Amino acid sequence: MKTMMRRAGRGLLFLLCAVTLMIACAAFATAADEALVYTTKDQAPFTVVAGGELPEDLSVWKATGKNYYLFLPGAVDRTGVTIRYDGKLVAYDETTGKTVAPGESYVCDLSADKANLYEYNEAEGVYVKYAVNVMQGGAIPTVWITLTGGDEAMIRINSSQSDVEEGSIFMVDEYGRTVYDGAMTRMKGHGLTSYERSGRLNTKNSYNINLGQKAELVPGAGRSKKWSLLRIRTWGNYDATGLSYVMAFNTYNALIKDAYFNQCTRFVDVYIDGDYWGVYVLTERMDINGSMTVTDLEDKTDMPSTKVAQVANKKSDPAIAAGIKSYSYAVNSSVPEGTDITGGYILEIMCNHYGECGFRTQHNMFVNIKSPAYPTKEMVQYIAQYVQEFENALFSDTGYNELGKHYTDYVDERSYAAQTLIYAYYLNWEIYRTSTYMTKDAGEVIKFGPVWDFESGPGVMYDPTLFGTTFAYNDVEQQHCWFEQAWRKGDYLHLITEMNEQLREIVDQVMGKEDAEIVQTFDDCADTVKASHDMNWLRWGQPNDYDTWREAFRASLEYRYDTWFGTLWNPQKYLLGLTVDGVDNGDGMWTLTGTTYGKVDSDYLLWYEITDDWTEGKQIGTGESITVPAGGKYYARVTGPNNAYYQYANGKIFKNKSLTVSSNVVTELPVTLASGRIEGGKTWQRMLAAKNAPVDVIAEIPAPKPVEAVTEPETETAAPRASRSASMSDAEWIVMTAGIVLVAGTMAVLGGIKRKGSKTA
Repeated sequence: MKTMMRRAGRGLLFLLCAVTLMIACAAFATAADEALVYTTKDQAPFTVVAGGELPEDLSVWKATGKNYYLFLPGAVDRTGVTIRYDGKLVAYDETTGKTVAPGESYVCDLSADKANLYEYNEAEGVYVKYAVNVMQGGAIPTVWITLTGGDEAMIRINSSQSDVEEGSIFMVDEYGRTVYDGAMTRMKGHGLTSYERSGRLNTKNSYNINLGQKAELVPGAGRSKKWSLLRIRTWGNYDATGLSYVMAFNTYNALIKDAYFNQCTRFVDVYIDGDYWGVYVLTERMDINGSMTVTDLEDKTDMPSTKVAQVANKKSDPAIAAGIKSYSYAVNSSVPEGTDITGGYILEIMCNHYGECGFRTQHNMFVNIKSPAYPTKEMVQYIAQYVQEFENALFSDTGYNELGKHYTDYVDERSYAAQTLIYAYYLNWEIYRTSTYMTKDAGEVIKFGPVWDFESGPGVMYDPTLFGTTFAYNDVEQQHCWFEQAWRKGDYLHLITEMNEQLREIVDQVMGKEDAEIVQTFDDCADTVKASHDMNWLRWGQPNDYDTWREAFRASLEYRYDTWFGTLWNPQKYLLGLTVDGVDNGDGMWTLTGTTYGKVDSDYLLWYEITDDWTEGKQIGTGESITVPAGGKYYARVTGPNNAYYQYANGKIFKNKSLTVSSNVVTELPVTLASGRIEGGKTWQRMLAAKNAPVDVIAEIPAPKPVEAVTEPETETAAPRASRSASMSDAEWIVMTAGIVLVAGTMAVLGGIKRKGSKTA
């Protein structure tokens, strides 16, 4: 009996196993009729085809592992993107269920954050899936650069800063409207410390570009051929968001209105040869262009060669006699007879050298002549002597040089104050070290500006000093020497204090403390570029994320705001100016009265009269007022706490907690003092409208298309190829699982029968 039961159990077991095997074979036979699906680590053989808002084919970017990204410009409609299959097999369009041959295209809906693109191997019955993360830039313009030499040209640019390549540029604004479509005659690396000579293709540098014809790439900038694409550095003390550039430029433009040359800029997404190159700051070049409209002396200069010669220690030379230590000029350059060489010049302060052509002043300011690039000897002599005479006046107690000319006879003091305020407030550590510019047009005085090169990050902005402890006080003497002498001028200190109140009105709008009427707020600007920066962060593998850097930078700006307006320019804490006015008594005598601004160390002023030497005076009295013979030259002095004090400063003036200032010199009545407030004409609001676009254009701009809500697709985790060779349907897995369960149940039953039989025995 036991034997019969064991045989019956074995028979039942064999029968169940056979049935299970048949079910499994049927399941695999069914699966064999369909393709197996694999994921891949190879480069995706798909390209987004040019058309519509895309002027050029766009590659799928492969990150590490199995991560693929498609970085789309902000103006592209994601619901109907044309994809070309570039592989050797066929692609599979899951929307239509059809295959696509090599070189052919199909339309995909990429409105979701993830998209699966399939390649089909018919011989093996296998689908290869590429899971692509789809991202789209923000509401900023897009610049497409196509290099004639392709990748090799890009490698050359990243290998040598002097290498020049050419190609074409297509640019659209944030609404997809064409801004420029034409030739690019030059593209080369830009920057000194920022340029990376990597010799690799995959390097993000700053670039200078020249267009084939003039165009206004940034509203308010004017038409120009010369532009710069500035990369955003992410390490050390730099601002990884680039918001420092845009905020500083916009603040400066709002401060100067249309009184001086502005500097317009905006964020752009850049694509080079079909690859996304990240977020850049597009801005005008510091050169004669649509915005800096000084007389073009370079256009008048004949430059048969670039040979330069240096002059030094030649006392008979007019520039050397004025105090210039040395200068260089282009030996063979010439201009037509009768050319007015009093302008225009674009000058840049350099550090410990002045480049090919330029000069070194008595107090070691190194000045490069940026335009004209190769000036004649007479040009350099003129502009060097002009700057030296200004410096001589600035360094005297009275503000006059030995020729009896005041420093304001050479420069526009309000432009100097505006440039100083923006550089100091946003803590540009390059002030008077490099990237500091002046212009001199024909028949006019020097104007300081525009501003340039803002990269200070959160770590730098937490600085309680006026000019910033990074370089400005303690790098080289030249960096602070002009600032120190200007701080000794009580009328200038009062003027810049007044202008600082105007700056506060603008910064209040930037920081969202007041309604933004003339300048874009920090948050609006940051929100606009966020989507693009999210792409940029992934593309270049930057530390942390955009939101983290943004909030850190905003917090540092709040600290700077509180320190700047609450402490550094607080009249209860510091001396902020001294001016003198007077009345004619009608009896051959004047009564002069001094007005101090801010805190002083004494209750009275010291009064001086200038005699034969314009650069200094002799003390003639004390008190708030003084009565003196009419027709003389008089000024006052007072001492008070120094708001530019820094204990480790190299300069004696900024290293001292006390500051002694001299007032304006009274030579006639009534006294006319320069206003510390800049008023704009009829055009300035067009240049400085919110979001950096002209007012009349904003009114015509249609509202952007609403973005459809994006739903997050379910995440699919594919099993490794080695552990799971095929992807089966749910039905197939159910059948397979049922068979296994049935076998396991049968074995359990037989085990129970066996155990029961044993007990019977």
